[in-house]
Amino acid sequence: MSVEARQEGDIAVLTILHPPANGLTEGVRRDLEDAFSKAIAMPGVAGVVLCGANGNFSAGLDIESLARPEALSDVANLCDMIEASEVPVVAALSGLVSGAGASLALAAHARIAAPTARLAWPEVKMHLIPCGGATQRLPRLIGAQRALQLMLSGQPTAASDPILKRVINGIAGGDVVAQSVAHARKMAQPLQTRLQTAGFSDPGAYLLSMRDIENQITQQSGGAAAAIVRAVETALLLPFDQGVALETCLGEDCAMSKAAQTARHLAKARQRARSLPGLRPVPNNARHLCLGGNGAELPDLIRLALDTGWAVAVKGPEARAASQRVEQMYRQAEAKGALPPETRAARLSRLSLQDEGGDQAALTIHTGTAPLSQGDAVMRLGPPPDLATPAIWFRTLAQGTGIAEISAPSGTNDSVLSKAVAFARGAGKLLLRSDLGAGNATAWIEYGLYASALDLRVAGWQEAQIDAAARDLGCSQRPFAAMNAMGQTRLAQAVTRFSDLTGWPIPEAAPQDPPSEVPLTQALHAAMVNVALHGLARGAVMRPSDIDLIHVVALGHDVSRGGPLFEADEVGLLPLLRTLEKVNAPQHSTLSPVDAWSLMIREGQDFYSRPYSFEAQVRTSE
Repeated sequence: MSVEARQEGDIAVLTILHPPANGLTEGVRRDLEDAFSKAIAMPGVAGVVLCGANGNFSAGLDIESLARPEALSDVANLCDMIEASEVPVVAALSGLVSGAGASLALAAHARIAAPTARLAWPEVKMHLIPCGGATQRLPRLIGAQRALQLMLSGQPTAASDPILKRVINGIAGGDVVAQSVAHARKMAQPLQTRLQTAGFSDPGAYLLSMRDIENQITQQSGGAAAAIVRAVETALLLPFDQGVALETCLGEDCAMSKAAQTARHLAKARQRARSLPGLRPVPNNARHLCLGGNGAELPDLIRLALDTGWAVAVKGPEARAASQRVEQMYRQAEAKGALPPETRAARLSRLSLQDEGGDQAALTIHTGTAPLSQGDAVMRLGPPPDLATPAIWFRTLAQGTGIAEISAPSGTNDSVLSKAVAFARGAGKLLLRSDLGAGNATAWIEYGLYASALDLRVAGWQEAQIDAAARDLGCSQRPFAAMNAMGQTRLAQAVTRFSDLTGWPIPEAAPQDPPSEVPLTQALHAAMVNVALHGLARGAVMRPSDIDLIHVVALGHDVSRGGPLFEADEVGLLPLLRTLEKVNAPQHSTLSPVDAWSLMIREGQDFYSRPYSFEAQVRTSE
């Protein structure tokens, strides 16, 4: 059971047990409904307390459930059941209280919060609207302006924030569950949120706030923001049940929108990129990093680890100079007011020099190209010199969202990889794995875009036309503009690296006239998909969703498009294949279809809705 029921005298305490954040999956919703029905039916029960285990109340619905009408109806029914209880129901709020979890809290008759509790209705970020009657209950408590401020920002708000004064009935000074039990025992009768009218005390001001916020909604906010405004307006104008019915209808419409589908796709891609494919999870609490080598990246890697909260021991001939450089960087940040002195001191207290040996709990990373002694290094930073060397690579050595790639030969200790994953995740990175060496997944996709542009130029299109087509596909990187900015030396290195990785020669043929019946934008899209297919078949990239993440996160592809493979499923693989065939390019190029095209089409599969198994294909160069 995902809900634990116990008695505290005459009060029933129901605890959601679904780690890590007590999400309201179908099973949890069913168990909670069953446990609640049994609790209020028990003789002598004078109240119910709802709480969550592991320091969190509930993170609400998972990504998949957000798109399902039955899940939205389940939450609405569960909230109505809680609110209709004939005995008082108190929500004991702790940690994250988000989405449908926050809707459950609103349906309770009172809410006692731990000082660290944070409430959020983040659905707008997924181009959706809050469910479970939240758009009707919240404005009844705090009015339109404050309710819309919370719902349209989607940001977590501390339970102690004045904006939630009418939502939170008390901040617990000790055990939030014990104080919620005491509060439930003192309540004479249930106080239903749907009957509250404090937020409607000035209907004119309510509607004025609605108009003001409605005028501020931008096109970028999309249909979800407008739908939230409409639902909150309904709270004043229609009876409660009709307002909830409209909320549900609007929620279903939003869930079917292209914007919501794209947001769900990228959210799931990011979720997958919190772990490595094929890695068995290994419990690991070590937060010690041992760094060494001769690379220019060493100071930046030291700083990334310290910023992430790890203890760092630096060894090797450049250890002292690199450590001094990090201290200098921190002092410069402090002088600019970007780093408090106490934070600088705390981070530098975790930095030490190490002459010999190593911490067995540490992850060891070497920078630069210096040869490694036997048993000396565990991983190398950057693309490894050979595939027998475990490696980790960062798109940028700065804390925050970005790409990290890990590669490891067969037989690499899972504990080592788990430590590398923990380090990268702690630094806020999304994780990719490549059989061709860390750093080569992103290189394959980025340089593949340049190679596609060069092949299209050989096929007869002009550079300006190709850059315009890239813009139409949502690429912030215009390939020829980017290549011109790189300079001839770096460009030659990039194109050569792509050729070495793929086995495809560098385009050298003289330009010809482009085929008149081929749309250039679709030809570039097809070339990008062809590059991706080749990478998946060769093991350069392990998951289709990783390719879309590389485009969106690393290359700045328009996030509202979802990535080229997501759009390929929408367009259809067959039309894209026919486009490439019409270009009639030479074999072994970005414009020459790889075998995976026909295999996927013949089996009626694609990248996401009917995913093709690339592991079943022999990973050899076509």
